[in-house]
Amino acid sequence: AERVARGFIDEHLGLAGQAGSADFAGGLLGAILIEKGHLEEAFDLLLAARDANRRAHRVHGEADVSSDLARVCHLSNRLGEARDFLDRAVGLLQGVHKTPGPLWQVLCLRAMVAAHSGDIEAALGDVKAVENMAGLPHRCESLLGLAHAWIAMARGDLIQCEELLSQLLGASRSSTVLRVGHQHLQRLMAEKKGGT
Repeated sequence: AERVARGFIDEHLGLAGQAGSADFAGGLLGAILIEKGHLEEAFDLLLAARDANRRAHRVHGEADVSSDLARVCHLSNRLGEARDFLDRAVGLLQGVHKTPGPLWQVLCLRAMVAAHSGDIEAALGDVKAVENMAGLPHRCESLLGLAHAWIAMARGDLIQCEELLSQLLGASRSSTVLRVGHQHLQRLMAEKKGGT
Protein backbone atom coordinates (compact mmCIF):
# COMPACT_ATOMS: atom_id res chain seq x y z
CA ALA A 1 0.00 0.00 0.00
CA GLU A 2 2.86 2.36 0.81
CA ARG A 3 4.54 1.72 -2.56
CA VAL A 4 1.29 2.27 -4.47
CA ALA A 5 0.57 5.53 -2.62
CA ARG A 6 4.09 6.83 -3.23
CA GLY A 7 3.87 5.97 -6.91
CA PHE A 8 0.52 7.69 -7.24
CA ILE A 9 1.85 10.85 -5.62
CA ASP A 10 4.97 10.88 -7.80
CA GLU A 11 2.88 10.45 -10.95
CA HIS A 12 0.07 12.90 -10.25
CA LEU A 13 1.06 15.51 -7.69
CA GLY A 14 0.93 18.95 -9.22
CA LEU A 15 -0.64 17.86 -12.50
CA ALA A 16 -3.73 19.75 -13.60
CA GLY A 17 -6.91 18.07 -12.39
CA GLN A 18 -5.07 15.52 -10.29
CA ALA A 19 -4.13 17.46 -7.18
CA GLY A 20 -7.15 16.28 -5.20
CA SER A 21 -6.36 12.63 -5.86
CA ALA A 22 -2.71 13.14 -5.00
CA ASP A 23 -3.62 14.90 -1.77
CA PHE A 24 -5.81 11.94 -0.88
CA ALA A 25 -2.93 9.57 -1.59
CA GLY A 26 -0.66 11.78 0.52
CA GLY A 27 -3.08 11.53 3.42
CA LEU A 28 -3.30 7.77 2.97
CA LEU A 29 0.48 7.43 2.90
CA GLY A 30 0.72 9.59 6.01
CA ALA A 31 -1.63 7.22 7.84
CA ILE A 32 0.48 4.25 6.74
CA LEU A 33 3.67 5.94 7.95
CA ILE A 34 2.07 6.64 11.34
CA GLU A 35 1.45 2.94 11.87
CA LYS A 36 5.02 2.14 10.82
CA GLY A 37 6.35 4.68 13.32
CA HIS A 38 7.85 7.06 10.73
CA LEU A 39 6.37 10.06 12.50
CA GLU A 40 8.56 12.88 11.17
CA GLU A 41 8.01 11.90 7.53
CA ALA A 42 4.31 11.36 8.21
CA PHE A 43 3.98 14.82 9.77
CA ASP A 44 5.64 16.61 6.84
CA LEU A 45 3.56 14.72 4.29
CA LEU A 46 0.30 15.23 6.15
CA LEU A 47 1.00 18.93 6.71
CA ALA A 48 1.42 19.41 2.95
CA ALA A 49 -1.79 17.47 2.30
CA ARG A 50 -3.63 19.52 4.94
CA ASP A 51 -2.50 22.79 3.37
CA ALA A 52 -3.51 21.61 -0.11
CA ASN A 53 -6.97 20.59 1.13
CA ARG A 54 -7.36 23.95 2.86
CA ARG A 55 -6.42 25.89 -0.29
CA ALA A 56 -8.97 23.87 -2.27
CA HIS A 57 -11.65 24.36 0.43
CA ARG A 58 -12.06 20.60 0.86
CA VAL A 59 -13.51 20.58 4.37
CA HIS A 60 -13.66 16.83 4.84
CA GLY A 61 -10.15 16.37 3.47
CA GLU A 62 -8.70 19.01 5.78
CA ALA A 63 -10.54 17.56 8.78
CA ASP A 64 -9.36 14.01 8.05
CA VAL A 65 -5.74 15.07 7.61
CA SER A 66 -5.86 17.34 10.67
CA SER A 67 -7.02 14.34 12.66
CA ASP A 68 -4.05 12.30 11.42
CA LEU A 69 -1.68 15.19 12.21
CA ALA A 70 -3.07 15.14 15.74
CA ARG A 71 -2.34 11.42 15.98
CA VAL A 72 1.30 12.09 15.01
CA CYS A 73 1.57 14.83 17.63
CA HIS A 74 -0.04 12.61 20.26
CA LEU A 75 2.41 9.80 19.55
CA SER A 76 5.25 12.35 19.73
CA ASN A 77 3.96 13.65 23.08
CA ARG A 78 3.20 17.07 21.56
CA LEU A 79 -0.16 17.19 23.28
CA GLY A 80 -0.89 20.91 22.85
CA GLU A 81 -0.39 20.68 19.09
CA ALA A 82 -2.51 17.54 18.96
CA ARG A 83 -5.40 19.30 20.66
CA ASP A 84 -5.08 22.30 18.32
CA PHE A 85 -5.34 20.05 15.25
CA LEU A 86 -8.34 18.22 16.72
CA ASP A 87 -10.07 21.48 17.69
CA ARG A 88 -9.70 22.57 14.07
CA ALA A 89 -11.09 19.27 12.79
CA VAL A 90 -14.06 19.43 15.16
CA GLY A 91 -14.81 23.00 14.10
CA LEU A 92 -14.72 22.05 10.43
CA LEU A 93 -16.98 19.03 10.84
CA GLN A 94 -19.48 20.77 13.10
CA GLY A 95 -19.90 23.37 10.39
CA VAL A 96 -20.93 20.88 7.70
CA HIS A 97 -22.59 17.97 9.50
CA LYS A 98 -26.07 17.77 10.96
CA THR A 99 -25.56 14.02 11.46
CA PRO A 100 -22.57 12.53 13.35
CA GLY A 101 -20.58 11.58 10.24
CA PRO A 102 -16.84 11.43 11.01
CA LEU A 103 -17.22 13.85 13.93
CA TRP A 104 -17.54 11.04 16.48
CA GLN A 105 -14.08 9.71 15.63
CA VAL A 106 -12.44 13.12 16.00
CA LEU A 107 -14.17 13.68 19.34
CA CYS A 108 -12.97 10.29 20.59
CA LEU A 109 -9.41 11.14 19.56
CA ARG A 110 -9.65 14.52 21.26
CA ALA A 111 -10.90 12.82 24.43
CA MET A 112 -7.82 10.57 24.42
CA VAL A 113 -5.44 13.51 24.01
CA ALA A 114 -7.25 15.47 26.72
CA ALA A 115 -7.01 12.51 29.09
CA HIS A 116 -3.30 12.13 28.32
CA SER A 117 -2.91 15.85 29.10
CA GLY A 118 -4.62 15.33 32.45
CA ASP A 119 -7.74 17.27 31.45
CA ILE A 120 -10.23 14.60 32.52
CA GLU A 121 -13.19 17.00 32.47
CA ALA A 122 -12.62 17.85 28.79
CA ALA A 123 -12.11 14.17 27.94
CA LEU A 124 -15.39 13.22 29.62
CA GLY A 125 -17.16 16.06 27.82
CA ASP A 126 -16.11 14.77 24.41
CA VAL A 127 -16.99 11.17 25.32
CA LYS A 128 -20.42 12.28 26.54
CA ALA A 129 -20.99 14.23 23.33
CA VAL A 130 -20.32 11.08 21.29
CA GLU A 131 -22.49 8.90 23.53
CA ASN A 132 -25.38 11.35 23.00
CA MET A 133 -25.15 11.08 19.21
CA ALA A 134 -27.74 8.99 17.39
CA GLY A 135 -27.11 6.62 14.50
CA LEU A 136 -23.48 5.85 15.31
CA PRO A 137 -21.75 2.92 13.54
CA HIS A 138 -20.93 -0.20 15.55
CA ARG A 139 -17.18 0.47 15.33
CA CYS A 140 -17.72 3.64 17.37
CA GLU A 141 -18.13 1.47 20.48
CA SER A 142 -14.52 0.29 20.22
CA LEU A 143 -13.07 3.78 19.85
CA LEU A 144 -15.23 4.98 22.74
CA GLY A 145 -13.91 2.08 24.78
CA LEU A 146 -10.36 3.17 24.01
CA ALA A 147 -11.19 6.74 25.05
CA HIS A 148 -12.55 5.39 28.35
CA ALA A 149 -9.31 3.42 28.81
CA TRP A 150 -7.28 6.63 28.39
CA ILE A 151 -9.51 8.34 30.95
CA ALA A 152 -9.03 5.44 33.38
CA MET A 153 -5.27 5.78 33.03
CA ALA A 154 -5.50 9.55 33.61
CA ARG A 155 -7.38 8.81 36.84
CA GLY A 156 -4.69 6.36 37.90
CA ASP A 157 -7.08 3.39 37.66
CA LEU A 158 -4.66 1.03 35.95
CA ILE A 159 -6.80 -2.05 36.66
CA GLN A 160 -9.80 -0.64 34.78
CA CYS A 161 -7.50 0.57 32.02
CA GLU A 162 -6.07 -2.93 31.59
CA GLU A 163 -9.54 -4.47 31.58
CA LEU A 164 -10.73 -2.10 28.86
CA LEU A 165 -7.61 -2.71 26.78
CA SER A 166 -8.05 -6.48 26.99
CA GLN A 167 -11.66 -6.13 25.80
CA LEU A 168 -10.49 -4.11 22.80
CA LEU A 169 -7.68 -6.43 21.74
CA GLY A 170 -9.68 -8.17 19.01
CA ALA A 171 -11.18 -4.98 17.60
CA SER A 172 -7.78 -3.27 17.49
CA ARG A 173 -6.58 -5.77 14.87
CA SER A 174 -9.11 -4.50 12.33
CA SER A 175 -8.56 -0.73 12.66
CA THR A 176 -5.34 1.22 12.22
CA VAL A 177 -6.53 4.07 14.45
CA LEU A 178 -7.53 1.61 17.18
CA ARG A 179 -4.39 -0.47 16.82
CA VAL A 180 -1.99 2.48 17.08
CA GLY A 181 -3.94 4.04 19.96
CA HIS A 182 -4.10 0.70 21.76
CA GLN A 183 -0.34 0.13 21.42
CA HIS A 184 0.41 3.71 22.53
CA LEU A 185 -1.63 3.32 25.70
CA GLN A 186 -0.08 -0.09 26.41
CA ARG A 187 3.39 1.48 26.26
CA LEU A 188 2.37 4.25 28.66
CA MET A 189 0.84 1.67 31.00
CA ALA A 190 4.10 -0.29 31.01
CA GLU A 191 6.04 2.91 31.81
CA LYS A 192 3.68 3.73 34.69
CA LYS A 193 4.04 0.25 36.12
CA GLY A 194 7.80 0.46 35.79
CA GLY A 195 7.81 3.73 37.72
CA THR A 196 5.73 2.45 40.60
